[in-house]
Amino acid sequence: MHSMPPKPAKTSSKDLEEALQATEQRLENSITASHHHFTEQLEVMNTRLNQQQHHVDARDANLQTLLDECHETLVTILAVVLQTRQPDPPPPPISSGDRE
Repeated sequence: MHSMPPKPAKTSSKDLEEALQATEQRLENSITASHHHFTEQLEVMNTRLNQQQHHVDARDANLQTLLDECHETLVTILAVVLQTRQPDPPPPPISSGDRE
């Protein structure tokens, strides 16, 4: 004869309630751990972005200083060139139409 598997014990409502509470607690713990993990990751990324922004701002300031220096140098060179340049000769006179 085939033996019948043992009948499962009836689960009481108290057992179900305890299992439900344990599951809820595990879910809450998991959600809290995920929240903390993502908060830490966001803080790390925010710090990196701030560092990169600081680097970009410093580079932009250096480039602007360099551009300003180049501009001043060009203005000085142009002023010297204009002061030392020989004046253009006057244009030839326009004839009044003396035709023979």
